[in-house]
Amino acid sequence: MEDEIDLRVCVNILIRYKWFVIGLTSICGLVAFVIISIQPPTYQATALVAITRPLYQFQFTPNIQNVTDKEAGQQFTGKAGVELATSDSLLQQTLNIVQYNLQPQDRLLHNFRKKIRVSAGSDPSILKFTATDKVPLLATNLANTIATRYVQYVNELYGQSASQKTFFE
Repeated sequence: MEDEIDLRVCVNILIRYKWFVIGLTSICGLVAFVIISIQPPTYQATALVAITRPLYQFQFTPNIQNVTDKEAGQQFTGKAGVELATSDSLLQQTLNIVQYNLQPQDRLLHNFRKKIRVSAGSDPSILKFTATDKVPLLATNLANTIATRYVQYVNELYGQSASQKTFFE
């Protein structure tokens, strides 16, 4: 003998307690509306960074070149970019730049990290920096500052430094 479910029993229970179900749903909706209305708005700003290959690869002699054969075969991908962008080092450098614009509790690295989100786009050569804050201008400033600092940081790591410029000159 198989167990059967009679839907008429379930429907009859729902009909009998319809005012309870409607009331409970209305109260939950009202509570959710009040909570959302009380919270201050949060703004998001996004900055995009494109990861490109060097336009020129110089080789004056085998001893003087700006990109080695090994480096020419490597490709800097979005996943590596996200890891670098969310590193403590880069976040701390960015925090040092913008700290006086932030609330005191947001000046700690672990709280600042919550304001910044980095993701690779559908094209792995695009990184998307998203900053959130209660002040729209500050969110914009955070997104632009971390994107700018990221470009400088990556250029320093991958060899476009002042010392190389001096060497080539």
